[in-house]
Amino acid sequence: MADYGWSFPDISPDDYFRGINVATLPAGMRNNNLGNIKYSQWSSKLPGAVGPSRNTDQGDPQVVFNSPEAGVAATARLALNKYTGGMTNLNSLIAGDRGWTPGNYDAAANIAKSMGIKPTDTLNLSDPASMTNFVRALALQEHGQ
Repeated sequence: MADYGWSFPDISPDDYFRGINVATLPAGMRNNNLGNIKYSQWSSKLPGAVGPSRNTDQGDPQVVFNSPEAGVAATARLALNKYTGGMTNLNSLIAGDRGWTPGNYDAAANIAKSMGIKPTDTLNLSDPASMTNFVRALALQEHGQ
């Protein structure tokens, strides 16, 4: 896996969430799962995966990761797997068959807008800057501001 240069503050979860009612955070954030990755045989083997969530995402449990870093790395890994498997634009990566949210072209358009591209533009997720831009836009789509 490429090093995308992401860094995280060296603080405890208690300090990070001080003053925040954690129960009000989106499920993916509570699960350290930035990409809202569903729990499956494949995702259960990702580094840092500790099991399925109690809460569900559209009927399916999400993966719970042991740290935000593990969740971000898993999100990037899944995106890169889909990209190298031929999903080279947001319409296919997000809304296509076996995409992040199949059939959800509105999500693909929202992510594209956040990235400053069109949903049909060819991505380059092998480039760390492009991957970072994608992951940030996906997080915004999945969790809001």
